[in-house]
Parts: sequence; C-alpha cells; structure tokens
Amino acid sequence: MTSVVLQRPAVRRRRQCSGPLILSFSVLLLSTTVAAFYSSSLSRVPRHHNQQQQRRLHRHYTITTMRAHNKEEGPGNAEEANLYVDRSCTGCGTCRSLCPGVFGALGLRTVVERKPLDEIETRAAYRAMVTCPLGAIRLRKPDPLVKEVVTHDFPTPLDPVALPGVHLLGYHNRESMGTTPYLIVREGGAGNIMIDAPRFNGRLAMQIEALGGIRYNIVTHEGAAPHHDLWHAFFPTSERVVHRMDVTREMKGQVEAMLQGKGPWFIDDDIKIVALPGYSAGAVGVIYYPPPSQSSSISGSISIIISSSRNNGGILFSGRTIGWSPRLNRLDGFAQFSRGSLGKQAESIKALAKEDFEWILPSEGLKYRLPEGGRKDAKERLLTEAADRFSELGRVGGLSM
Repeated sequence: MTSVVLQRPAVRRRRQCSGPLILSFSVLLLSTTVAAFYSSSLSRVPRHHNQQQQRRLHRHYTITTMRAHNKEEGPGNAEEANLYVDRSCTGCGTCRSLCPGVFGALGLRTVVERKPLDEIETRAAYRAMVTCPLGAIRLRKPDPLVKEVVTHDFPTPLDPVALPGVHLLGYHNRESMGTTPYLIVREGGAGNIMIDAPRFNGRLAMQIEALGGIRYNIVTHEGAAPHHDLWHAFFPTSERVVHRMDVTREMKGQVEAMLQGKGPWFIDDDIKIVALPGYSAGAVGVIYYPPPSQSSSISGSISIIISSSRNNGGILFSGRTIGWSPRLNRLDGFAQFSRGSLGKQAESIKALAKEDFEWILPSEGLKYRLPEGGRKDAKERLLTEAADRFSELGRVGGLSM
C-alpha cells in the first residue's frame, strides 16, 4: 500500500516593509489618545453615578464626536464678527432669544448679523453659544471671556425685578429638541425647582448646588428631560414630578412623584401644576407665584388640592403648549413639534384663560408678558384667538419658530 504524505504548500514570505508598521503604530497611538479622552471625561462623572449612566455619557461623547463633520461655516455670517454659525444649525432660535442684536434669521437658519457692540453683548452672545443644543455657534479665534462665561454666567437670572427667582439654565439638550430649562430659586434654596432639564454638565450642577440644589424636577411634557437620571444622580434627594401619561419607558420605576388625573396639584402655596394635554398626553404647565420678599419656605411633599384662592398674578411655565413665536409675531402652539392631539392642545390653550398668570415662559419660543397685567378678559380674548389660529393652521402652518 502506498502511503500519501500531505505537505503544506510553500508560503511566500512577504518582503519586509516599514509602511504598515508605521501605520499600525499610528492607529495604536490614536486609539490610546481617544481612550484617554473618554477616560478623563468619565472620571469627571460624580462618584454616585452607576455604570449604566457612565455608558450613557460614553455614548453621548461618541455621538458628539461623530457629529463634528458638519462644522464648516454656513453662509450669511458677518465676516467682521469673531462668532459664526456653522451648517449644523437647524434654526431653533435659542440664540436669537438670548442675544437678538447679534443673531438673526436667514431663511430657516440663524446667522451672526453683526459683531457684539460691547462686553455685555459679547457675554450674552457667548451664553447663547454655550446654550446652543447642537453646538453650532463657533469662534474664529479663542477668547478667554468664554471660560469666564462658562464658569460664572449659569444659571442666569432671567429678570430679577419682573421675574424674581427665575433662572435660565442654558445647555439646551438636542435630545429634547432644544427644550428651554429653567430653575426657580426659592427661599434659602431648600425648595429649588428645575423645570424640565438641560443636558447634564458637571460645572453647571455644582453651580446649581451652590444655589441650594434641586428639590423637585418637574417635567412639563414627554421627552423634555432626557438626562433626568444624571441630574437625579447628582441630586439624589430630588423628586422627579411627571404625569403618569408622560412616563417614558426609560423613566419607568424612576419617578418619585407621579401625577394622575386632571389636577390641579400644588407644592406648598406658591407652585400650582395644571394639566395641559395635547402636545403630549400628560403635558402640564407650572404656575409660580413669587412672594413679594422671597420669604416663603417649603415643607412636605406634593399634595393634591381641589381649588385655590390666590389672586395675585403668576409666572406660567407652559412647556411646548404655547409660547411667543418671533417668526409669526404671535402666540403659537408649535404644531410641528406636537406629539399628540392638536385639538386637545387648542382646548388646553383656551383653558389657560381661567388661570392667574401674567408671564408665559415656554420651552419653545420666547417669553411673553400678557397685556394689561394679565387681566382676565384680555387674557381670555388673546388665548382664544391663539387657540383658534392654532387649530385652523394645524401642522400645515409650517415652521413657526
């Protein structure tokens, strides 16, 4: 019998080349640098964050890095200004509301119309840059004033005289479609209330902590606080207040104070929560009645009360139910963002006429002061007209930012 011996075919040795070796070392160096960046970023997360939250931040940094390809300058920016708006801008109007003299609309986008006139306006423009949910506002050359703005300017008092205790938090979150978050600073900071939530930022969290932290985080509509878990991890004694109909899958089991039914609900005697179904099934509005001397205190948790006998005007945080549209130059419900029933939203707008408030601070659009001090008949006429126009145009009304 003849035996067969299997032999391996001769392997042709490649000629040694230094090119692939150099490329391998370059890739290794790049990977090490990226890993060090992520490690240093995650090391700034508070120690009480769990692994799931760290993975979420890791994903956030990754997405932000991938989005950097669309950062070239867009058309229409003033060449003499150190600021410009890049092509990633979606025209949300956040910067135009914070610094209207510098930023303006060009079609459906925002551009830098002129350079800031002085340091006050420059700081306002830099606050808008930090607030931009897409990071679409850039600098042509570095300015040390940016660091000072980031360090000291947030939270920003909105109007200490007309709107005492109300602060803008900045850092709008692209995951919430740029929802405007607010902070209500109450007596001694013990009962501070965050309306919706900005994107999580450690420096901002420490500045809020210096003002007394957060006692309640009220979510006005579905999707308005995607980083609620990160904020709660930093302020573990805070309570998230969400209507049962707007508790998302990610929120299940994490809501400390769940609203049910049609309300209204009260936190002490200066916070009233009203149901505003429409934009989302569990959308709510928050009415804050600032005391004349900011001397009220907080005690206990949320209690349900059937009626209230308050007579003084308040400040309405309206979510995305209604706000002032600078493009349409009127109050609007921003139908293009609505996740629910436009008919119900229009009814909620009309129902606000019976509430007692003078200011509207929306999550979308600009703040608005009602004429005639929020007198009931004038308010009813204005809100009814806004609801009717909203119903008439519907989603066909187009972009109304």
